[in-house]
Amino acid sequence: MPDYEKISAEPRTLLGKEVKRLRRQGIVPGVIYGPAVDEPQSISLDAREFDSLYQRAGSSQLVDVAVGDTSRTVFIRNVERDPIKRTLVHAELYAPNLNKVTEIIVAVVTTGEPSDRGQGVLNHGRADVTVRGLPAAIPQSFEVDLTKLENIDDAIFVSDLAVPEGVEILTPGDELIVRLSGAQRATEETAEEMEAAEEAATEAAEIEEGQE
Repeated sequence: MPDYEKISAEPRTLLGKEVKRLRRQGIVPGVIYGPAVDEPQSISLDAREFDSLYQRAGSSQLVDVAVGDTSRTVFIRNVERDPIKRTLVHAELYAPNLNKVTEIIVAVVTTGEPSDRGQGVLNHGRADVTVRGLPAAIPQSFEVDLTKLENIDDAIFVSDLAVPEGVEILTPGDELIVRLSGAQRATEETAEEMEAAEEAATEAAEIEEGQE
């Protein structure tokens, strides 16, 4: 059985405006929902411990949540923060059917520096991709090595990502991840990047609605 990151939670009876009392005590209210649970379960988590876990696991790595004597394997689907204080307000934990294929958005992270960075500008395209597979097979992120960009106009596309066995990337393979461009061309591509970002945000929202 896979060894996932673990966190403890408590069943929560306080609802509505009363949850403010929990937040003042360093507790973040949350909910577990999804195909693996009969009905949504309200929970409370230690805010500091949960925030640390979220920084490590992100939203595409399974984690185990112990609620009393019951353990749930979940994705951290959504985390709401106070827009000013950045403190945790609410957490949504999605419990998938581990034996059924699911769709989820996975981040793309970059490492290293292009060999020709001194004469070029990095143009970033997609920062994430949509994948399909069994929950346990889905990677936490896709890593892109920027040292492979050796010359102006070298680029890395979705089709260049290393995909684990049993996982399918649904995002079109010809979509750009990153390109090393000359300074003038980089300026011209700014509008295209903004449009791609808007399309990605729309796609993410549609997936979230479809999974609920």
